[in-house]
Formats: sequence, structure tokens, C-alpha cells
Amino acid sequence: MLAGYEIPERMGVHVVVASGNSGAGTISYPAAVNEAFTVGCRATLTDRNIGSFSGGGTVETATTWEGTAPKGWPDSYIIPDVAAPGVGVIVLVQMPSTDN
Repeated sequence: MLAGYEIPERMGVHVVVASGNSGAGTISYPAAVNEAFTVGCRATLTDRNIGSFSGGGTVETATTWEGTAPKGWPDSYIIPDVAAPGVGVIVLVQMPSTDN
């Protein structure tokens, strides 16, 4: 699983993943990969707290990875790295024209 992160990182590409929607204290994959940049969801547009539905928490490296984590990873780390608005967001998308 880690090759999917290590190879892009070596090429200067950063992998961005969602923290998941299983709620606080849940650690899911691929969000648990230390090299991934994990994005959670804020509770509201104005609230700076992580939404109760947004995954994340403290990853205890030895427990979570059962000794398979690469050398150099910290003993523990927190996900998500950042939280973006995700509730009540209106997105406008212009659909491509089908005219020739």
C-alpha cells in the first residue's frame, strides 16, 4: 500500500486524501498513511471545529501499522492535517457544451 505514496512523493507529487466520514476517533485508510496530506471536514462554514461525522484522530504508529510502518515515521501523528468547509457548501459547475 505504501508504494502508492512513496513513488509520487519521490517525484515531487503530494498525495491528498479524505479523512473519511466515520466520525471522530476513527482512523481509516488511506488517511492513516503518514505521507498523505489528509483533509477533514469542518462542522459548518463558520465553525472551525472538525465535524462530528468527519474521520480523524491520533494515529499510534506501532498499533495502527503493527510494526510495518517505514523507519522515520513519528511514534504518533494526528489526522486530518487540515479541515475544509464541507457542510452547506454550494458548488456551481459549468457543464461542458455538447455542441460541435
